[in-house]
Amino acid sequence: MLRLYALGAGFVCISLAIFVQGLLPIAIPESRETRATRAVRNEWGEVRWVWYESTGYMPLEQLGRDVYRREGCWYCPLYPNPDGIAFAARTDGTPVLEIGNLPEPYDKPETWRGKTLTVVVPAEELRGLVAYTQKLGTNRGAWREAFEPQMLAVSVMSVPQTEAQVERGRVVYGRRCAGCHGTKGDGNGPVATFLDPRPRNFTLGSFKFRTTPSGSLPTDGDLYRTLTRGVRWTAMPTWHELPEKDRIAVIAYLKTLSPRWKDEKPEPPIVVGDPPGPTRELLARGRTLYAQAKCGECHGDGGRGDGPSAGQLRDDSKFPVRPTDFTRGQFKGGGDVRDLYRTMTTGLDGTPMPSFADSMKDDERWAISYYVLSLSAFRDPLTGDELKLDASARARLDDGAPGAFASPRLALDPQAPSDAAERPKAMVRFHKGMLGEGR
Repeated sequence: MLRLYALGAGFVCISLAIFVQGLLPIAIPESRETRATRAVRNEWGEVRWVWYESTGYMPLEQLGRDVYRREGCWYCPLYPNPDGIAFAARTDGTPVLEIGNLPEPYDKPETWRGKTLTVVVPAEELRGLVAYTQKLGTNRGAWREAFEPQMLAVSVMSVPQTEAQVERGRVVYGRRCAGCHGTKGDGNGPVATFLDPRPRNFTLGSFKFRTTPSGSLPTDGDLYRTLTRGVRWTAMPTWHELPEKDRIAVIAYLKTLSPRWKDEKPEPPIVVGDPPGPTRELLARGRTLYAQAKCGECHGDGGRGDGPSAGQLRDDSKFPVRPTDFTRGQFKGGGDVRDLYRTMTTGLDGTPMPSFADSMKDDERWAISYYVLSLSAFRDPLTGDELKLDASARARLDDGAPGAFASPRLALDPQAPSDAAERPKAMVRFHKGMLGEGR
């Protein structure tokens, strides 16, 4: 009798699971939604959210998605932790990523800390897995511009240069940074040759992203901001998940890699005040100044980074450098108008990008900064192509009140009636159903 009850309970549970995960989503209209909330930059450089049609998976991406689900990547316990990623040293050669094939105890990664990863996987499936993971998030547009670590604007802070701090930073650097920047900090790590642009050579003591004048060392706050934000459109990731004490310690260690830190001190940082309110007249002035300053020689008349001098540019180490493609809105030093103004004022040391502090007035640098931001308005950050948004939707995203469309929940719905287009829309978690799924 007990066995009969157990079988009955099992049947009920399985039936309930089929109903909840397979049949119920079909009855929910939102489960068939093919749009996603996308972050876009409007004409004024502000990030706004709008409902926009998603792109589906290409065959290789779909293969990768199938592998991702089949091998349990979505529930794998081997999640990176502050002490580093830990994996099994060997597998038995089975060409899958199945966690059950890893040596025991596969569910306790803390026992593998410091081991080496050996992955054996069919090449096509591995390419698909890479393609799928790269696809993730691409339908969300410029969401990184609204990502909290990108909001960090600290410039004035002081990192204690103690022996304990430097030693902690040395350990963190060896684990997190040496692969790209090299054990000596000279930018010649094992993977440096595969990266474009190449990693920063810390031994030169020359840094691009600063609040200090051209030619000066950066402040500790400048280094902390870059470390936390990362550098867009490069291999330098955002390290906001690294404990703050580790980030501070790494800064202390970096300052031992160049003699400049012993011989010089950073100059006082520039003051970046509140920007003027954007207007059509300001953008028009920025366009004129862009041409007068010959920004198009490097960045191109349309801002695509394809100017006549683009292919000839080299940094101070004689490596090729590419001018930024403004239409993608992927700004290495930050995508806020204040970030662009700061770059216009200080320049990017070690590159052909000069400081315009002496050649342009304050209001002129603001005008160009706004114009440069406008070149990525309503464009895809991956391709620079224009989004298919009608004039009415663009006008509402441009002219909305402060705070309008400022989050996914407040996204503009161009397909909704005018009286409901700006009304918050309930967020829905999409589940795969028997008839398909939303994206």
